[in-house]
Amino acid sequence: MIRTAADILGRSAPSQTYTWTDRDYMLYALALGCGSNPTDEASLPFVYERHLKVIPTLPTILAWIVEPTFASLGAHVDFALHSGRKSRSIEPCRSLQRFR
Repeated sequence: MIRTAADILGRSAPSQTYTWTDRDYMLYALALGCGSNPTDEASLPFVYERHLKVIPTLPTILAWIVEPTFASLGAHVDFALHSGRKSRSIEPCRSLQRFR
């Protein structure tokens, strides 16, 4: 079923909380290509446990998994355009282990 913007806009979802670990931070960084060159000292803090840094775009992955999902809205993900989402960080990014 094809949905229009009018069908989808204004829908809301209950508050959701997500948690991450250092492993998740490192896997995200690896997926973006950090660490592909082990001699690149600029990217090592994103993939190595000591003095670990977090790439600030990590919370943007929530756009693909939080409710309402594209599927629950009746929108085909290949034709969907994500135009925005409101989020709030509970803690500074490095210590971010919970995100709401």
